[in-house]
Amino acid sequence: MGWTYFWRALGIVALIFMTVTTVMFWTAWRSSAFTPTADGSEIKSGIDVIAIQLDILSLVVAMVSFGLAFAGFVGYQAIKDAAMRKADEVATAAFALHMSKKDKEGTDGVTQAPVEPLAVTELTEEEKGE
Repeated sequence: MGWTYFWRALGIVALIFMTVTTVMFWTAWRSSAFTPTADGSEIKSGIDVIAIQLDILSLVVAMVSFGLAFAGFVGYQAIKDAAMRKADEVATAAFALHMSKKDKEGTDGVTQAPVEPLAVTELTEEEKGE
């Protein structure tokens, strides 16, 4: 239940961040007083401004992807551990049920009784090839 709230909060934070970034970019683009600069010199082309915003966006996406990869790995381990525990529990219960049926009926009704050989003949040393 805690992970549900975490993912919802993360989605809301991402939505707010994207909305704020979009509004800031739009207002900067439409503002006549805005002069983009890099290292103290003016950037003449609007494409350069977009490139800077895309660089920032790519860094944010990279950080989010690392976070999701970590969360996925931790989540996978948790799911795997829970599945192993449940599989052990189910297998133990099925085996116990199988054994209790076999004890009560003498056989479990599904498997055939073991077949014993009628006569066993020991091999001689010559027949063994030694």
